[in-house]
Amino acid sequence: ISIKQKTKIPEQRISPLSNIQLSKKSILKSSLASIISTPLTSFLPGLGSGQAAVLGASIKELTKKQFLILLGAVNIIVLGLSFVVLYSINRKRTGMAVAVSEIITQLTLKEVFIILIAIVLTGIICYYWTLFLGRILSQKIHKYNYTYLSSIVLIIISIFVIVFSGPLGFFIYLISTATGIFGIMSGVKRINLMGCLVIPVILFYLV
Repeated sequence: ISIKQKTKIPEQRISPLSNIQLSKKSILKSSLASIISTPLTSFLPGLGSGQAAVLGASIKELTKKQFLILLGAVNIIVLGLSFVVLYSINRKRTGMAVAVSEIITQLTLKEVFIILIAIVLTGIICYYWTLFLGRILSQKIHKYNYTYLSSIVLIIISIFVIVFSGPLGFFIYLISTATGIFGIMSGVKRINLMGCLVIPVILFYLV
């Protein structure tokens, strides 16, 4: 869509950090919504951080800044809970959990605590790192041709799909892309497309 529309990113205006900071009440509101919504989706197959964010936003009416906080918190909690699920019922809910399960065949409670601490510390570090990098990149992003960037990303992803998934995977990739584009053009939220995974995944885990 971006390639077809020849999207151009306008020059960004950088606000002082003091202007974008939220009150403790606003942060608490976003955090509460993420804490309530994320566990509901983490233990249900076929649901992920996107659905948890939508559910959290519906629980509490949030501003755009509060929603960004909610989204970040949801991603961290989903990742953490995926290891709790892996330890408790031996089900892999995220790609990271799959990778760790291949390295550590039998996850212990001690290792779960170490992983959770690492996730929290990484989240804190990345918060400040994102603010730092975001201010630098946002000052330069408008100088680059976004159409070329989109084309390069599309080519790289297509090559990865062909290499790792073969012809059948590439065929599914084309159908999925067409479905996603149809969602954009028809005004339907693409998160609804995840509904097609819920029943098959539930049946898979039941069997």
